[in-house]
Parts: sequence; C-alpha cells; structure tokens
Amino acid sequence: MADPIDQHIGERLADRRRALGLTLQQVAIKAGVSFQQIHKYETASSRMTPARLWSLANALGVDVSYFFDGFANTEPARDDRSDTAA
Repeated sequence: MADPIDQHIGERLADRRRALGLTLQQVAIKAGVSFQQIHKYETASSRMTPARLWSLANALGVDVSYFFDGFANTEPARDDRSDTAA
C-alpha cells in the first residue's frame, strides 16, 4: 500500500496535468522522464525524489508546495533515525 503523502502528491500531479490539458507524454517530455514514470508517480507506485518534484513543479508552472496543498497528515511524524547518542 502506498504512503498517503505519495498518493496525495500523485493525485495533485494528475489534477494539474489534466487542468492544463496535457497528456502523460507531454508532461514526461517537459520533465525529462518517460510517460510510464509519470503514470507511476500519479498512481503512487513510484516515489519522487525532491529533485524530480522540483522539476515537475517547474514543468507544470506551480510551486513545489502545490503538491502538498490539502494534505492533512493524520499520523504523527516518525523518527526513523537510529541515532541513540544524545
């Protein structure tokens, strides 16, 4: 199961792409990836790196924060660091 934030970002990507009337292929060309990869991002089957998120925001004419708008995190943040030294 995909992480809720990955799903939200993917939905926002798909929404913006459709609002602009762009195909997967057109967004892929603008972002420098394959259309299959854009599909994977939209369906949250692949995670985006911060650099890819930045390039997609630029390609779609939005600020990076656009992808996070409307996300309500219902889980507390986890600290996955194994750093136990204080």
